[in-house]
Amino acid sequence: MRLVFGHAKLLAIPGGFGLEALGLAVPARLKGLANGSALPDLTASAGQIVDFSGLLDAPVGNMAEPTLLVSDLAVPQHALATTTPLLVTVSGRIGKTPEPNRKENPDWFSASICYQNGPNRDVNGSWIRLTARSFASVADAFQTLESGTKITASGFLESWLTENKQARCGISLRGMERSNVVSYAAATAPAQTLITAAAPTTAEDFDGPLAEPEDAFTAA
Repeated sequence: MRLVFGHAKLLAIPGGFGLEALGLAVPARLKGLANGSALPDLTASAGQIVDFSGLLDAPVGNMAEPTLLVSDLAVPQHALATTTPLLVTVSGRIGKTPEPNRKENPDWFSASICYQNGPNRDVNGSWIRLTARSFASVADAFQTLESGTKITASGFLESWLTENKQARCGISLRGMERSNVVSYAAATAPAQTLITAAAPTTAEDFDGPLAEPEDAFTAA
């Protein structure tokens, strides 16, 4: 699952078209249609706020620039005054255990989720960053996730520029459902012993006396 929807402004951007919405410092690029077809010319509708629903693109590795595939794109009958955040829902497995995002914001916890597997074990799947901030009720549960935990996560698509002007994107987490599927970490964890009550071993437990240990050395 990698669904995206919301109200956004349609823009003409270098190389095609994109969406401007709340939380996006870098517009989300429209790569094509969800059925694999090419994106039609949308020049006549550029600048208008549209209803969008579609999918996250599924590149190999980490998604850097937000990139979307279109399922439905429509100009509402009554013009919309403002955009909304783009809401994203993804399902997949967490990579590393969530950790503090950066020194300046120690109450921001981040992890990456693999929302689309690669074609085989030698090809990486598609990943996007999840961030839970302390003010969100989901933050405490998010911090406890183990590596490999399978979840369904919902939140707002965000994008920003790094200090080197590189595009980056992620999901600001607002809700999460943990699957009953056991995580990799839990599946490989050693058993936890609660009680050990083995009886002590004595000579009476055997038919004969206990043998004396052999000397390591024998005097000549």
